[in-house]
Amino acid sequence: IINGAREYLDDKHFPVVETPMMNMTSRGVVTRHFIIFYNSLKLDLFLCIAPELYLKMFIIGGLDHSYADYNDLMYMIGEMISGLVKDVTGGYKVNNSPKQGTPKVKIEFTPPFKCRSMIEGLKEATNTKPPELDDPEIDSKLSALLEEHGIECSPPHTTARLLVTLVGEYLEDNIIHPTFITEWPEIMSPLDKYHRSKKCLTECFEILHQGE
Repeated sequence: IINGAREYLDDKHFPVVETPMMNMTSRGVVTRHFIIFYNSLKLDLFLCIAPELYLKMFIIGGLDHSYADYNDLMYMIGEMISGLVKDVTGGYKVNNSPKQGTPKVKIEFTPPFKCRSMIEGLKEATNTKPPELDDPEIDSKLSALLEEHGIECSPPHTTARLLVTLVGEYLEDNIIHPTFITEWPEIMSPLDKYHRSKKCLTECFEILHQGE
């Protein structure tokens, strides 16, 4: 599987780059970095798990093949995973149990994978229009929606936690075949790129299958 993933990226001419975790200067977001002593070099170094910083440097330096639009990424991920499944099993359909002890079901890996907008998916699953994400009363309205459907949410009842509870109940647990959950709200994914045309949403996605 690892070789197959590398071969897929090699065929698309993606370079292999180094993203060191130890640096001579502190960098990244405002966090407290670990300071370690490198015996061989007799240096104090900062341990910073932030490989994206080097990828940004490569983009600025002109090695921009490491950057893609999120729609491109979803297409490539779907194409790579489906290709790996076919190489390993001989086809795009796999029989597997979604949860331990449950009957096996046929999981479909034929590309392209389905995409579901998070908020639109909740609207369809609950048959209710969720409150607007910039509604000042969103927390109370989401709490009422959870109560209406008999779903418990552990405190604190923040907007993000309430939404995660709904997503887990109505989207994640009901997904069997590989599916991209897209357009996450900014409140749930504040560090992701804001959506180019949809207010309060991000260009973020997560791929799920068998409820995970």
